[in-house]
Amino acid sequence: MIMVTNCMFAVNVMLITIVPLKFAKYGNVSTVAGLLNATAYIGCAVANQIAGGILSRSTWNTVIIFWIILATVAIAFCFIYSTKKASD
Repeated sequence: MIMVTNCMFAVNVMLITIVPLKFAKYGNVSTVAGLLNATAYIGCAVANQIAGGILSRSTWNTVIIFWIILATVAIAFCFIYSTKKASD
């Protein structure tokens, strides 16, 4: 679990440091970095509330399935975005 957490933390750090640099020519690096960071924290809070709600009504297996579904959706979005950018 520690390895998974560290891997996701690394993805978050890369996201909030690399993506905002594309907005340097507009002078909005800090704004975009702040928005991405806030979005990550809000997403984490919402996902934790949902996972807690699922756990209070079911078992850990259901929570893990929920996490797998979220990860699959995230991978699909990344794949769609990456193929779209490659074709542009």
